[in-house]
Formats: sequence, C-alpha cells, structure tokens
Amino acid sequence: MLVVLNALRRFRREGDFRRAHASMAGFDIESTDGQALALAAAQHRRAHQSAGHTIRSAPDVLLATFCIERDYALLPKDRDFLAFEALRGLKGCPVRNVPAKDSRSNP
Repeated sequence: MLVVLNALRRFRREGDFRRAHASMAGFDIESTDGQALALAAAQHRRAHQSAGHTIRSAPDVLLATFCIERDYALLPKDRDFLAFEALRGLKGCPVRNVPAKDSRSNP
C-alpha cells in the first residue's frame, strides 16, 4: 500500500496517473502490520535524529522501514532513502542511466 501511494502521488496528469495505476493492478499488496511498523518507523526516525539527520517525509520513513523489516530492496530516489541505506541497512537497487527519449523522433 505504501509503495502504491509513493509511486502514484508523483503523477500530475490524470492520464499518466490512470496508466500507472492500471499497470499496478496485477501486483500483490502486502499489509503494513499497523502498529508494529509504526513503532519500528518511529525508532528509525529517532535514530536518524540522534545522528543529526532530519527525515522530511513520514511516508518515506514508513516505506523505508517496511523494506528494512521485510529485507526488500528499494530504488532510492532522494536523500532520505540514501540516509536509510547508510544508517539503518536499507537495501537499495543500483540505478542505471536510461537515455532520455528524443522528443524529435517518431515513436
């Protein structure tokens, strides 16, 4: 559920949002374990604060904690996730550079 939120919240255009949502329809949705995940996330956030790192987004803390607890890798996109890799053992996936599509070429 957190991954769906994190992925879909970034789409500004309705058509893009609908296509992305439709492409996720076949994915399994896992429970976030409610209170247990919230407690673990709070502990992770406090550890970051003690180390002098401010995590800006509560959903990012929950998502990183979910991945850490389940030993999942996450494709990091921002500094919050990179901090979780460095301080809390979050597994990240390597990012490959994908060339931008040339807007002048025909599809």
